[in-house]
Amino acid sequence: MHEYAIRGAAAEYERGHYRHLFRTGGPIIGKGGYIIDFFTSASVAADLLKRAGIPGEAIQIAPSRVIDRERTYSAVVALRDWCREHHTPVHSINVVTEAAHARRTRLLYQKAIGRNVTVGVTAISNPDYNPKQWWRYSDGIREVIGESIAYINAKFFFSPSASLSDKEPAQPPPASRDMRQ
Repeated sequence: MHEYAIRGAAAEYERGHYRHLFRTGGPIIGKGGYIIDFFTSASVAADLLKRAGIPGEAIQIAPSRVIDRERTYSAVVALRDWCREHHTPVHSINVVTEAAHARRTRLLYQKAIGRNVTVGVTAISNPDYNPKQWWRYSDGIREVIGESIAYINAKFFFSPSASLSDKEPAQPPPASRDMRQ
């Protein structure tokens, strides 16, 4: 996410009285792939959120290790897996994302996290153009048309890699099951 969206996420956190603030994201582009969790957009955004006034103890990162494709889906899979590993049941989630990316983000989060979880989206508009007249700006055209094509792909053709989809959606852990298996 761009810095304007990080600021929007901080404002939403303050406004919404959320219990947790998770930051997902994969390797930083230009680093050549996954190195360590510190070199992920999840970690970088966590630092920016702290600078925006969010207490560090409120922020949890769930980094993804995927860089080339399925980045949004792999981000929610990382979050889903973090919740399962930490026995944190998820009943609802609100995802903050850039406006043009919002519909596809919601779709992919719902696919990965399951129908038992309510997924909401807070869309943060790009301040570099008027979103009500996006077609008048080259950035708006690129974002809206690119995301529209990506949404159609996600809705009708997307099939997650086996390595990402082989786990169950986030749910409260069964009381009688040992989660270390």
